[in-house]
Amino acid sequence: MGEDSRPGRSASRASPPEDNRRRWRHHFDSDAELSGRSSDEEYERRRRRRRGEEAPNSPPVFGNDGKDDAKEKEDDGDDDDDDTNERKKPRAKVLFGVDANGNNLNAFPETENLPELPKAKPTFELSSLLRQEANANERGTFIDYDEPEDKCAPERYGLRLRLYTFKGDEEIEKPISLANKSRYIFGRDRDAVDIPTDHPSCSKQHAVLQFRNQRKTDVYGETKDDVAGYLYDNGSTNKTKLNGKVIEAKKYYRLKGSDCVQFGSSTREYVVMDESLADKKK
Repeated sequence: MGEDSRPGRSASRASPPEDNRRRWRHHFDSDAELSGRSSDEEYERRRRRRRGEEAPNSPPVFGNDGKDDAKEKEDDGDDDDDDTNERKKPRAKVLFGVDANGNNLNAFPETENLPELPKAKPTFELSSLLRQEANANERGTFIDYDEPEDKCAPERYGLRLRLYTFKGDEEIEKPISLANKSRYIFGRDRDAVDIPTDHPSCSKQHAVLQFRNQRKTDVYGETKDDVAGYLYDNGSTNKTKLNGKVIEAKKYYRLKGSDCVQFGSSTREYVVMDESLADKKK
């Protein structure tokens, strides 16, 4: 390395190699302008720092003679001292079942008399889309009614039933056989119902005649079939009458012999009878 020949410089101080000075000249010049040092001094300072000859906390490089940076470092040191003091503070011991004052927390008198919440029960009901598909009739129309699990067709148990329609004392329509289906829908929607009721006061799916087999066990432990027809109002607007009395919606009513059923404000009466009994009356 050659000696620095510029005036005012020590002859013993070495200058950086010429190729390195050219390579890093733009860096040194910019830093020197901000720090007030020459590019040679800046290069020498960085070289000594890399070799460990200059302490890391040497005077800062950038403007204001390093006052702002020195103040920031001083503040950082204070924060570190605060953190150290916080870590040195003893922490209170936490014991299970005991509060900070040493009181026992095993008993909670305010919660002893609270009622138990009911356990959630699983639901096996069909979703809306599956219900629409499962409750579609042979014409593809959705039936807004879900049959019970004990549904049955009367024909399977040897029952031959008919539905008779009267207006006053006069039979106005041919009897309808009720044999091969477990439920029959009454209403104005002819695409959905099995037995249409065209009166304006009737709903689209007004009521249901549902056949059910509620098996019973006798005193000897034998299970016997108990097949019967049940009347069910399907949430109609103008209600359903059984023997002249309005029945409650969404509830099953067991039909007996010669029971009369009316829908809405219609004067027609519907009667479910066994074929054998009807033939004897004739």
